[in-house]
Amino acid sequence: MYKLKGADKMLLTTDAVGLSRGEKEFYHYIRKVKFIPERENIRIMYDDGWEEVRSRTDYESIKDLELGFLGSVKNILKRKKYSLEEIVKMSSYNASKYIGIYDRKGSIEIGKDVDIVVLDENYDLECTVCRGKIEFKK
Repeated sequence: MYKLKGADKMLLTTDAVGLSRGEKEFYHYIRKVKFIPERENIRIMYDDGWEEVRSRTDYESIKDLELGFLGSVKNILKRKKYSLEEIVKMSSYNASKYIGIYDRKGSIEIGKDVDIVVLDENYDLECTVCRGKIEFKK
């Protein structure tokens, strides 16, 4: 995709599609696993025959079923083909323009919301700032 579009026309996203909250059986062909809703639980059947049942209402039980946004960014960083500036453009600037909020989000400029993510040298989350207020600090 990058070769066709370049950093100017790409958006980074996640695979977070609500796998644990769906109401229909779903097969994830990349993970090679089937998710089967069962009332308050989700049955997870792997292609190798192993299966498990997790509570759909317990966040700690299901949080690792989906890749979060930072995980997506880390995946692309591991490829070492893209500059940090390109990744910021694909994950913030382009997305804010696409959904029509660039007037207040997507770049650091006077008059915009101060939304910043601070990462350490391993790209692990250190701090988040939302509208100028620290919301999380490690």
